[in-house]
Amino acid sequence: MVLFQVATYLCTGGAWDVVLRRFSVHTNLIGIAALGVEKVFVDQLVPTLGLGGSLMIMRGLIHRGVKRGEAVAAMTIDAVGYLAALLIMVALAASVLWFEPGFSSTVHSFVLYFTIALVGVVAAAWILVARAESVRWPAWLLRLRMMRELAAATAESPQSLRIGAKGGPWVVLLESVVFVLDSATLWAIFQALGTPISPLHALVAYMLASAVAMLSVIPGGLGSFEAAALAILHVFAVPFAAAAAAVVLLRVSTCLLPMLPGYLIFRSELTAKSA
Repeated sequence: MVLFQVATYLCTGGAWDVVLRRFSVHTNLIGIAALGVEKVFVDQLVPTLGLGGSLMIMRGLIHRGVKRGEAVAAMTIDAVGYLAALLIMVALAASVLWFEPGFSSTVHSFVLYFTIALVGVVAAAWILVARAESVRWPAWLLRLRMMRELAAATAESPQSLRIGAKGGPWVVLLESVVFVLDSATLWAIFQALGTPISPLHALVAYMLASAVAMLSVIPGGLGSFEAAALAILHVFAVPFAAAAAAVVLLRVSTCLLPMLPGYLIFRSELTAKSA
């Protein structure tokens, strides 16, 4: 279980590294993976759909000698790759779910509409990468300092985004592996609890719960993820007690355990920048 989670951070760091290598920037994979732990810490504290953590990673890369445009490219392309991977994995989960007799047509419709919406999000994100210099951001969105910084940084580096985009397929692959590893963590927890379930059912439950959590404004999708996961596991005839224990342990391993090392890395980053 712990090895699965360590591997997720290595894959996340690898996704950033594969983009940076397009600029002939070679990073320490362990060091860059540590920034992923810091991102978890920031994202759990600030409900900004992952943008707060991404900007912290961008600043961390700049602090390590990466040029601003290249750091922006790595973060932006990873974000697009993450959405594309989410789309692929949700579509896979939906295809499995479609043939489950226990799910109602309402759930089927929700999954279908969410998949269509996600296609639109990925398409919009790709336009942002392809035409960053001409994108007009809504004025209300630019009231947020975080969004102003992101918009300015993106507009400064259209060429970097196009170069870094060549590593996009590898980013999508690595982000997809992260989802598989997280679902494998859920599967391993069930094994440890003595209530084995199908790895495919674990994947479906994790991906659809993640999709629901992404729509939530609560940091980390707290509450919405758990409710969705329990509902799906119930249809798969998983005992409620085992399902509840497994989901709680999953959230502890993916959200709470990284908080302390994430805080320490965050503090070290602030100390290094102020020095």
